[in-house]
Amino acid sequence: MNTMTDLSGLQAESTSFWLEVGPLPPPAEHAKPYLFHDPRFFHLHSINAGRRGLFITVRDDKSNSIWGMGFAIEMSQGLWQSPGRGTFGGIQWFRPINPFVVDQCYAKLEESVLAEDGSSLTIILPPEDYSPWQETLTTGVLKSRGYILVCTDLNFSTPVNAEALQDRMKPDKKYGVGRAIRKGITTRDLLSAEHKSAYRVLSDYKQRRGLPMTMTEKAFNDMITLIPGSIIWTGAFLEDEMIGASVTLQISSDILSISYTGHSPEGDKMSVQQLLISSIYAEAQHRSCRLLDFGIATRLGVRNEGLITFKTRLGFRPGQRTTWSKRLGIW
Repeated sequence: MNTMTDLSGLQAESTSFWLEVGPLPPPAEHAKPYLFHDPRFFHLHSINAGRRGLFITVRDDKSNSIWGMGFAIEMSQGLWQSPGRGTFGGIQWFRPINPFVVDQCYAKLEESVLAEDGSSLTIILPPEDYSPWQETLTTGVLKSRGYILVCTDLNFSTPVNAEALQDRMKPDKKYGVGRAIRKGITTRDLLSAEHKSAYRVLSDYKQRRGLPMTMTEKAFNDMITLIPGSIIWTGAFLEDEMIGASVTLQISSDILSISYTGHSPEGDKMSVQQLLISSIYAEAQHRSCRLLDFGIATRLGVRNEGLITFKTRLGFRPGQRTTWSKRLGIW
């Protein structure tokens, strides 16, 4: 059962608020959340997955418009995390808001997790390039509430504007894109019937490198069904053979995030991934995005020097993505 809390005593720009926390999210209405804050994403990884979860919505008590939303999911007994799946969580704010309101929202979320016998709450904040003011605001609130910084990961992104990505690449990567084009490799959006082949290319690529494929083919299909337009599949072809593939997430109307890239053994030494990433950047330009995210190059703060070099030489710049945690019931 959802619970409501009146925050009318807390003012922000002459606006008072109330918040709702419960296992069922409300309709998103006119809010445009990030993909990982979307009520449909919550349904997919909490309700549909059989996990306990709590969704928080913050509203203006006069117009009933949504100012913020987010959720947390129980990952194992007593251990709650925001997000459950996805790369970041916390509460997303759709406009600047009083930090006292933010504090009370996290207080209510903690109280609700405790009521579900939760013992800890971990918050992974969005990369700082997404919204620097939100990152600064939330970081200050979490620190004041006793959260401990678990790790700082390096997250890579590049602004999207009229400049071509190749113009930001180091000479070797720029040459690689040209070489792939000269070899006759082309890229395009994939048809639904081609997704299975693309998934096989990606999973085989991961396996050759001893890495797990963190999303199953079914998980991709479920996400496409529940959140249409959230996934962009791109393929690289040499004549009619698919030799590379990528998965890009539509995080918001102005942010794309490269989730997976890979190539077949035939694509080795052909700069297939450079060409794919260049084409994804062009797609971001076409969609009038402001940012292309290429994900982290660290894991729990441990640097992957090869990945850092690869992303940097492709023209992406590092920023921080922080993870915070708190044992509940202890102040």
